[in-house]
Order: sequence, then structure tokens, then C-alpha cells
Amino acid sequence: MECFYLSKEQLRERVSHYGFIEIVDILRFIDSICSSPPGRGDYFFIRDKIGLCLCHHDNESDYFIPLRELATELDCLIKGDVR
Repeated sequence: MECFYLSKEQLRERVSHYGFIEIVDILRFIDSICSSPPGRGDYFFIRDKIGLCLCHHDNESDYFIPLRELATELDCLIKGDVR
């Protein structure tokens, strides 16, 4: 069975419409440092930045649902729970 992962392109697509500074950091990371395909450390960095973004800006509106879902997916990838 093939392992599930999120590619750099998928990650970029899923965060790029948010204009927060933490997301800018993620996009810069994806463009300059992130492995292809991303590894656990890459996912950890991105998850940490999403966590900061949610902590600073999430007002529990529907606007943030996709970002919360991505955070959950990254948690699973980091733990290795997704196959």
C-alpha cells in the first residue's frame, strides 16, 4: 500500500489564499527549503506555522475550516497515522 502524502504543490494550493504573515512564511519555506516530496520535518514546520496562524487569527468562522482541516491532516502525517 502506498503512503499518503501532501505534495509541495498541494500544500501551496491549500494555504495560498490566506494572506497572513504565517502563511507567507509557509510559502517562502515551500519555495526555498521544503523537500520534494515533503518529509516529516517539512510537515512539522508547516504545521507549526499553521498553528500560529490559527492561534493569532482564527475567529472560529467557516473561513478557517480548510486551514483547520489541513492542520489535522498534517498531524496525522507527522505521527505516521495515514497510509
